[in-house]
Amino acid sequence: MSGLPRAAGRVLAAAGGEAVVESSRAESRRRVHAVRVASKRLRSYWRVLRPSIGRASADRRGGALSSAARALAGARERDVLAALARKLSRSEKDLAGPLASFARSLPPPLPAEVLERRVRAVASRLDASDRELQRDAKSARRRDLRKGLKKLERKLERARRRARRGGAQADLHRCRKRAKDLKYILEALGMRPKSAKRYGKAADELGDARDLRVLAERAGLRDGRLEKRARDLERAGLSRL
Repeated sequence: MSGLPRAAGRVLAAAGGEAVVESSRAESRRRVHAVRVASKRLRSYWRVLRPSIGRASADRRGGALSSAARALAGARERDVLAALARKLSRSEKDLAGPLASFARSLPPPLPAEVLERRVRAVASRLDASDRELQRDAKSARRRDLRKGLKKLERKLERARRRARRGGAQADLHRCRKRAKDLKYILEALGMRPKSAKRYGKAADELGDARDLRVLAERAGLRDGRLEKRARDLERAGLSRL
């Protein structure tokens, strides 16, 4: 943990502000994704702040962000599954029919005005969370941030061991979340860029495996190729952790 910046709390606060500003500047077609990513970044920062402000306070603030961002989860998942169905239709021609039927069964996109209203609500919560972060992160002691980071690394290691033993989806999901937390925190603090990149890649692979499984289940596809692809992605993701 030797690379932790001396003014780590201020660095973390600055990263939170940058994440919120970037989400507000995103093009309209990428706004949903940008706002959700900014929300995840700030939630990661609240997790590393637990030893500094207390677990209850940090979890309350992170939970408020999670609750707000949930309003966009359905729209985002719909877009991800529709895009994945189109991609698989091109690579697995024999599945094109069932995948097209699945894509047609998806709910229609939210009306633009409804989606914009939800995005504004999440953005408002982001702004409020950022104001709290500016106060609490700047006053955080370096040793408390070091302690919070170590705890997250231990949580990832425990989830990784469980996932490697049994491959349970809940453990794989925990691995993905903790890897993403560490990616965001290390990036924010300017620490260990190779580790941050590795954690991010692992989280992406585990997320892609989850999307494949969700698509196969909802589309009623019992295809060994999809299962093998999902397992390969899971193994690749775990091997990076």
